[in-house]
Amino acid sequence: MLHSSSAKLRGHRILDKVARSLSTRLSAADVQLPRPQEGFTLSEKQHENSWNDLVYCISMAPDSTDFHKNFEKIFSKPTAIMKEQLSHTVRTFVDNRPLPTTLDDALRPTRRAIVITEAKAPFKIFNVNKAWEELCGYKYVECRGKTLGSMVKGPDTDTRAATGLISQLLQGNEAGATITNYTKQGRRFRNRVRVGTLKNTDGEVTHFVGVLQEVKDGM
Repeated sequence: MLHSSSAKLRGHRILDKVARSLSTRLSAADVQLPRPQEGFTLSEKQHENSWNDLVYCISMAPDSTDFHKNFEKIFSKPTAIMKEQLSHTVRTFVDNRPLPTTLDDALRPTRRAIVITEAKAPFKIFNVNKAWEELCGYKYVECRGKTLGSMVKGPDTDTRAATGLISQLLQGNEAGATITNYTKQGRRFRNRVRVGTLKNTDGEVTHFVGVLQEVKDGM
């Protein structure tokens, strides 16, 4: 803990530099970030808000692994406000990042966890990528032809939220929700899921797609 005003000021300047560096690095990686406002400084009165600004930049890392690694490295004792901001940022990050719009797009390699289903009930799984396998614990060969409910649903899964997503998809809309699911090993996890339709060149819906981002407990 910093005690003197000069030490605090030095710490604030360091955080300012880190925030700007992260913003530049992530923007270069094609991750959309809000740019720091002109005159952005970490003065004593702005201390709490500045930490939140820095948390926001860190949490826009390309995937959940980098996201939590960066957070844990810099913040050993996050405040409740920071945790709340992190949770909000995950939702914003997932919701604002464009979804694949065609089957080819959805099948391209990516670090985002993606599941593709058929567009007709019971919406059987067509494909999952490696990131989804790592998150949920199931291999592609175990999932193909099965429903998501049979794979990741558990006691705390909000079936109404899942049904709401399907309802939006059937209307041709994108939608998002934070849902509790379970891995193959039985681990309970919360994830922000964003869903949308995949269309062919004629504009016909061929499949549904879902992109998942885990939201760590307490964040």
